[in-house]
Amino acid sequence: MPRTFVETSNLESQNINLPDGSPSAELHGERHPQFPQHPVTLLFEDQVARNPNAAAIVCENDQLTFGELNARANQFARHLRGLGVGRESLVALCIDRSVEMAVGILGILKAGAAYLPIDPEYPSERIVFMLEDAQPAVVLTKAALQIELSQPARAVFFDQDWRSIGKRRSIRPIDTCTRHRSRFRRRGVSCYCRFRKARLW
Repeated sequence: MPRTFVETSNLESQNINLPDGSPSAELHGERHPQFPQHPVTLLFEDQVARNPNAAAIVCENDQLTFGELNARANQFARHLRGLGVGRESLVALCIDRSVEMAVGILGILKAGAAYLPIDPEYPSERIVFMLEDAQPAVVLTKAALQIELSQPARAVFFDQDWRSIGKRRSIRPIDTCTRHRSRFRRRGVSCYCRFRKARLW
């Protein structure tokens, strides 16, 4: 678990004491006292627009600003789209607590998919069972973790595949919905579609 978790609106740190040896991380951003009505990805992008150069996450010796984290998440989302991941897809996230975990979660959501968190510290038998039971389209992990993967899920290794992932465009993937009042517009097209409340999901 992160030793320091920051979620205050004025970007001040808040210390949490955890057992020695736990990886240290700092997350920066606004705290929402109520469950937000907007998608997490849009809330995050609002923060990117306000503070692109502010620190978003600090983990050990790695640090990303909001702008950098958003760009990497967009690149990863585009990579997932290239693998056929989209709405109704499930991506297994078996990775240690790190900057890559944040990139992975945001990228999966930006691709329109859902994620299944799997702790790499689980026994290998449990990881295999969870993957066989959930049948994710893609498993996001690191080759260095040496996770035993089940078939037919396709693996994406952050530590090996980022060279090709990082070559993708750093803007949000097309064909994701952008909300405007009671209307939605698909990215990449100019027209808006209007929905009644009974038709929203």
